[in-house]
Amino acid sequence: MGRIFFYLARVFFLVGLATGLVVLTWQVCEWLETGSWIPFPLATLAGPIRYWGSTLVGLQIIFDWVLAFPLSIAFFFAGLVLFLSFDALSATFLATIVEGPVEQFLEPHGEHNELIIVLHRWRGAPPEMQGVVAAISAARPDADIFVPRLPFSGFWGSFSMMRAEDIAGVLMDAVDVLVEKRRHDGSNYSRMLLVGHGFGSLLARKIAILANGETPGVPFEDGLDRFRDSRPWAKTIKRIVLLAGMSGGWSVSSAMSWGHTLLWGWNSFIGDVLLGGRWTIFALRKGAPFLVQTRLQWLALMRRSEAPNNCRGPTPRYPR
Repeated sequence: MGRIFFYLARVFFLVGLATGLVVLTWQVCEWLETGSWIPFPLATLAGPIRYWGSTLVGLQIIFDWVLAFPLSIAFFFAGLVLFLSFDALSATFLATIVEGPVEQFLEPHGEHNELIIVLHRWRGAPPEMQGVVAAISAARPDADIFVPRLPFSGFWGSFSMMRAEDIAGVLMDAVDVLVEKRRHDGSNYSRMLLVGHGFGSLLARKIAILANGETPGVPFEDGLDRFRDSRPWAKTIKRIVLLAGMSGGWSVSSAMSWGHTLLWGWNSFIGDVLLGGRWTIFALRKGAPFLVQTRLQWLALMRRSEAPNNCRGPTPRYPR
């Protein structure tokens, strides 16, 4: 259901944008040809609404004001409102990263001694990580490999507005489910590896942070309070592999061409002004709270005291 609302939100946005552009283009063409601007108000489509409350003078004045609104802008606005509404519904229904059993993204192998989590990039997808999965399977034939499809996957993932904190939290819940299932089967994972590509590399690091619990003085973000205590399986995380890691974040000035600079700048303007900076990719923008807080939490985790009185245990060391 969450995916349905996710795609409907984007369809409504594109339909509203395209329809508004068609109306505006027609008006501009008529003006260029005749020299006179032909008004195309909302009354063109919604005129019959005047029959409601026809005896109420004040209501008719309101209708006059509303129906005089340009039709092209009305389509733009309607598409944006529907987009925001359905995207909010999709975030509500996407209470889990995967719709259905977590195991649908798990590839079991051999003796199931290890769990390896592979996270794709922004606008990526699990299939494009098959080369990595194949290399892992060849090197570790007894490892189960978990490759979930994240909310920012594919082209439509560009418009995802699910909080990065929520994505990290749901990934943690998914790992809890997999570890508990393995324990229920009568054994435990002796070793866990985290592999992340692009945006996935930041989430891989976040999982390691959350698994080890909150460090005093560097609190977790809102919505991650349930991870303040370390997970029993945290000690099994032996390595984090970051592919094209983006620890420093992105910025418009880092674009490699004028075309990308204009595109990123326009998208940043739309995301900030119209959407209040809610796009998921903004969590990876240079200086973003999620990016900065994750970096501080990582440094705090690496600097934990190894003294015996440290209730959090020794500082974990993750080869990369």
